[in-house]
Amino acid sequence: TDSISIRYLYDDATQTLPDSLNLWAGEQHTNNQFFTAEYQRIFSSRLLNEFRVAFNRPLEESSSLLLFPDDPSLYFIPGTRIGGISVSGITGLGPSSETPTYFDYRSWQFINTLTYTRGAHTMKAGINWTTWFNDQDASFQFGGSYDFDSLEDFLDNQPGTFEGASPGRTTDRNWRQSLIGLFVQDDFAVTNSLTLNLGVRYEFTTEPKEEQDRVAHMKTVLDPAPTLGYPLFENPSYKNIAPRVGFAWDVFGDGRTSLRGGGGYFYEPILGNYYRTYGNRTPPYMEQANIANPPFPNPLGGSFEVLNRLDLFEF
Repeated sequence: TDSISIRYLYDDATQTLPDSLNLWAGEQHTNNQFFTAEYQRIFSSRLLNEFRVAFNRPLEESSSLLLFPDDPSLYFIPGTRIGGISVSGITGLGPSSETPTYFDYRSWQFINTLTYTRGAHTMKAGINWTTWFNDQDASFQFGGSYDFDSLEDFLDNQPGTFEGASPGRTTDRNWRQSLIGLFVQDDFAVTNSLTLNLGVRYEFTTEPKEEQDRVAHMKTVLDPAPTLGYPLFENPSYKNIAPRVGFAWDVFGDGRTSLRGGGGYFYEPILGNYYRTYGNRTPPYMEQANIANPPFPNPLGGSFEVLNRLDLFEF
């Protein structure tokens, strides 16, 4: 006997809100897609196979839309966009410092489980494979921003600081990683009132890769410079063998009172939530220029300090 089930969900939405000066508009766009399918085959009264596949894609992007004609001659940093101006005590001018952003987290998952029943034993064995495609670009101060301490300083053209992404640097990253797991288990009915659950799982993750090899990390907080290239971290997961045991006991044998318990060894995999955001901000691929008393409107015309972030450490 064969059975198939399929589900697909789709959601797309865009919201655009102009700023108070009606010079820029913030636009948020989301596009979510979720697909699952399951195929079951009953070979006999004792043997069942289940195969599942799933695809998930939550996408989110934001941008600052210019509501007047663009003019590259007004860019503080060439090749970027019109930057921002902040004056203490009055409304700021410019796009959001946290745009543009792009988060496209796609994943495929394949699971196969085989169940076999014989006598007092119900045995299962299975494999699952999940792979992630994490594409994102989380800009910060793209185009840069001047900060004036007062209205008087603004009128006198005396900015206090300038902050912006250094020319040629990027937070664009395309991370790839997979997780593979295998398991076997046996639900053993020792008596009519006692069942034991015995099993073991082996699960490991692959080393994260970045499509453009924009990988850097700090081995310790005292490193004079980031280490470029792989590995992003020492992968401990190849030894992740996880035994598990449980029981279910019908205390009085009448089906009215039961006692259950169990335990096992579990591992927390090192996945994209640990490194994908921090890995986007590591020098030399991402650098922030932080300039005190900068010239206006050409902040990079003189000497300036590069303010590096130390977000990602090897672990």
